[in-house]
Amino acid sequence: MNRIITTLMVMIMFTLGSGIGAAASANPVASFSTSLKSGYSPTSVQFNDTITGLPEAWEWNFGDGSPNSNGQSPNNTSGSAGTYIATLNVSDSVSNSTKTQANCITVLNNNDSGSLTLMNTDFSQSSSIPQGVYIESIKNTLSNVTLTYNSNLKCADVTYLKPASGDLFFTNLYPTTDSNITYTLGTEGVSGSSYVNIVASNSLVAVFKKANGDYKLASYWTADNESTQNNYITVPAANIIDNKVTFSVACYESNRTNLLKYNNTIYTKTPFRTMNTRNQNYVFVNQPMVYLSAYFADDDTGPYVVHLYSIKQEIPRKTVTSYGTKSISALAIKYPDPENNGNGINLMKSNGQKSTIYVDADHLDSATVAYQKALLDAGWEIGIHYTVNLDTLPNETAIAIMDSEYNTIVNTFGKQPRTWAARESSGSISQAIYAYQRYGMIWRSCESGASWLSAGNLCNPYWQWWNTSIAQGIVFPAFTVATDKEPVTGSSINASYFTTFSNGFAANNIRLCGLNEYYFTQSAQNTTQVNITDYNNGYMRFTVNTSGYPCTLNVMTNMSNVAVSHDGVTVPYTSEDDGIVFTATNNTTYELRSLLSSSEKSVAILPVANFSTDITEGYAPLTIQFNDFSQNVLSREWDFDNDGKADSGDINPVYIYENSGTYTVNLTVSNENGTNSKTSVINVLTTGSSSGGSSGGSSHSSSDGGEGGSPEPAKNVQVKEISQAFVTNGKPVKFDFTKNATGVMYVSFDAKRTFGKTTTIAEMLKGRSALVSELPSGEVYKSFNVWVGNGGVATSKNIENPTVCFRVEKSWIKGKKIDPASIALNRYSDKKWEQFPVSLSGEDDKFLHFTAKTSGFSSFAITSTSKTSSEETVKEIQLESPETIINKNITANKEQKTAQNEIQGIPGFEIYCGAAGLLTVVLYKRKHSYSTYPNERI
Repeated sequence: MNRIITTLMVMIMFTLGSGIGAAASANPVASFSTSLKSGYSPTSVQFNDTITGLPEAWEWNFGDGSPNSNGQSPNNTSGSAGTYIATLNVSDSVSNSTKTQANCITVLNNNDSGSLTLMNTDFSQSSSIPQGVYIESIKNTLSNVTLTYNSNLKCADVTYLKPASGDLFFTNLYPTTDSNITYTLGTEGVSGSSYVNIVASNSLVAVFKKANGDYKLASYWTADNESTQNNYITVPAANIIDNKVTFSVACYESNRTNLLKYNNTIYTKTPFRTMNTRNQNYVFVNQPMVYLSAYFADDDTGPYVVHLYSIKQEIPRKTVTSYGTKSISALAIKYPDPENNGNGINLMKSNGQKSTIYVDADHLDSATVAYQKALLDAGWEIGIHYTVNLDTLPNETAIAIMDSEYNTIVNTFGKQPRTWAARESSGSISQAIYAYQRYGMIWRSCESGASWLSAGNLCNPYWQWWNTSIAQGIVFPAFTVATDKEPVTGSSINASYFTTFSNGFAANNIRLCGLNEYYFTQSAQNTTQVNITDYNNGYMRFTVNTSGYPCTLNVMTNMSNVAVSHDGVTVPYTSEDDGIVFTATNNTTYELRSLLSSSEKSVAILPVANFSTDITEGYAPLTIQFNDFSQNVLSREWDFDNDGKADSGDINPVYIYENSGTYTVNLTVSNENGTNSKTSVINVLTTGSSSGGSSGGSSHSSSDGGEGGSPEPAKNVQVKEISQAFVTNGKPVKFDFTKNATGVMYVSFDAKRTFGKTTTIAEMLKGRSALVSELPSGEVYKSFNVWVGNGGVATSKNIENPTVCFRVEKSWIKGKKIDPASIALNRYSDKKWEQFPVSLSGEDDKFLHFTAKTSGFSSFAITSTSKTSSEETVKEIQLESPETIINKNITANKEQKTAQNEIQGIPGFEIYCGAAGLLTVVLYKRKHSYSTYPNERI
């Protein structure tokens, strides 16, 4: 027996020895590939494990600041532009291997890249008045207003005599959500008390020329209490040359504000001009028109002359920029039937036109319903017209009627209305908010609908204006009732006029459509998402997701002779000076390919540095938003304080100048072919000092929450993310941070006041916040800031139940031996730290999610305590059989199948397995027990 055992042990040793070489060959060797090499921010990359051997652990470092991963083939999203080095380390119980790929992923900038000019009417470049610029009266009473071309000054002259009736209209603009319109003009002939208004759907600017030659520019708005407010700026006469003043009005959907600015040094920011435009809870669309009206002081009779030199419309530009179109206009018809609308609707059908049909719970006779259902089946839109004047009812009663009649319409027609109106164009912004939140309906009777101007009603009293405007190519939403009768009264239009209306739009190649299609098409600038997935010299691929309707795309590319396609189908486009333009459809992937020869493609593309600031002068502490418009950039460095050191690598950073002085800002950009720089001067004033660039006028606080800002120095911010939501009195509000750029997942609170659209910023810091004196006690995981709106929003008077949801890396908890139950959230307020308990709200592969109710929003730190050694446990592990181990390895890594077959083919392998089955080994291994992780193996 002893001899048998001895012989068996010798055979085992011999067999093991003969297999040493085969076993060694199974040591892991790191190797990996990626799904793409470059893309536009944010870029999602699939990392694929291509190792040899049998690893037990993987650790990925993506090089872009995102958390490491322990997955075998993880996916990572890089949000910031740059070129990154990725590293994979794999290991087993006896060895490890590392693979590093330099220039692994290049992330390009798809953020703001300057301005895209949509329209530029420069009268100095013409000898007559162009189409889209004309005078007319909405009231059909044009008198004492003339429009002529001034060949001496090379401008358009509008001359008003008192009493004047009529306005100057610009209808060659584009519908937008964010835009900047620049005017160059001058006035003469009246005292400083007379003025001209420039009116857009979201702004009203009055232009005064004072007796001393100064120009006063005042931005007006109606406050929520219905009082009229204004802020103004003064352009000194010393700055005026040849009686020309150039100024711009920029509108920002993100915080519903207008920025009135002269020469980047004199400016004022005001809210959108009406409560409706500020507070509607869906994207506000600026109608593609502005008009000028003159107002005479009592002692002025005229002539009052406005010299108009140019008007230019721009929007923020990205590599791929989406925006609305001038090829559609909206029409709504209230409860159409064959008797009152049959001929008009047949005419529209012959012209390829459609509209929204407004149905009414009081007009549901079977013949009318059958006629309307046929239109809906043909693709016309349905809207609901409420039967009562909602303004005469308590809000609770009005809401109940809205719900009841909505259900009646849905049950009758089997379709859900997408827009709404009420009797006598009644309704309120609170009802509009409710209708959109509950039913997704947009309001016809508001500035984004068909009620900015009274002429939105297509009826006889406004026909003179419509007739002239159609000939000028206008795009403007309208609604009417009867279209087949003559003469008619009220909100209907004569049959002959409606024929001119329909045929006129068709002749201009402007398609009439429903209000819902019009609204969501024209909001494309804000609602379209573009994901650029690949880019190199001569090729570009990106996916477009719209609101469901087509949109216009401008692709900024230096490629010439380009072919555009999707799914192998060629897409027509037009070429412009700095890119190409085409119509894109929803959920479609497009490819751009250069048709140049390889030698032409190889020309080196150098970076071009360019940036702008929202202001260049102000009082300390001065917060300035920098916007990088550079092109062909892989990396950037900002030096804000003129010390020769890089302060930020962000694309659009915010910097706070605490002390007065003159600072030279330097932006240096680079790519693989070189570098380029641009500088600008910032003048920070001391309180009480004066400057020729200071702004004047009354100052009134806005009723909206605003975009706010951060007092944290930009160089201390690792990454930040912005979220927007509407803050309405009595409603809970939640700001979700969906990009997962920081450790903050969302913040929420209950609103005690209405602030409208509000911006919240979450900032993950590189270390301790500069706003705190010291860190709280305990093991600090991360420090971060949360800033809600402007400084007056997140106070106890305005909000209650503030809550923060954040996440903590599991790898940090394990590495630091942290007790998850000890994790807490600390807030810095009143120069001290306050600690709040947290509750576990979820988890994913990498993170635990925690939620804490706090006392407000400011600077935070996540802390915890480590486990003591006595809390560690020892676990007994049962050794698995060699066959089980081998089978698991084969399943885990199929690439090793051949190597496993070689191991099984070793002489005496079966004897080894039988002998090993006679041995029992007990191993003890120290391991942490995390009962917090329901899926963690103990």
